[in-house]
Amino acid sequence: QAISAELVRRKLITSWQAGKILQGKFKGFVLGRYRLMELLGRGEMSTVYLAEHVRMKRRCAIKVLPANKVKDTSYLGRFLREAEAVAALDHPNIVRAYDVDQEEEAGTEIHFLAMEYVDGQPITDWCDRQGLSIPARLRLFREVCEAVRFAHANLVVHRDLKPANILVTNEGRPVLLDFGIARLLDPTDATGAL
Repeated sequence: QAISAELVRRKLITSWQAGKILQGKFKGFVLGRYRLMELLGRGEMSTVYLAEHVRMKRRCAIKVLPANKVKDTSYLGRFLREAEAVAALDHPNIVRAYDVDQEEEAGTEIHFLAMEYVDGQPITDWCDRQGLSIPARLRLFREVCEAVRFAHANLVVHRDLKPANILVTNEGRPVLLDFGIARLLDPTDATGAL
């Protein structure tokens, strides 16, 4: 424990990595070109890590599809649609996609999506902590609406708008996340109503 604490203090490993090592786990710290640094969240559809590109030293969020979902084509299809949807959108209030890839480890396919890391809080928590007035909250909401409008103009429907999927950065920029159930509209389909 003393050695791991010293390695964390020297910033050679993260606290999350130290915890894994102390549990006897020594694999799973690197995924493709990314070094996993911290667990950010876990759900039924994915696990999200804070990561760093090994060469570029750029921090990002890595969303990993659970191994037991890879063989289910509906889950894998939804995961790949999310990557396609986010990649199609370049807007300051929409999370940016950097990379989608897969690795094989011990015969298991690992699919992952590398995205912009948004260091922030859910919009309702941020507004409450800042003690924002109604007009200030409406300005944030307007930015989110502009992001949704931009997505719709690019034939992407989010379909899961909720406060947990909107983070606000320390600078006050709201960012729309989680396009996991987004629908990509066919531009030739006249019935694809928003």
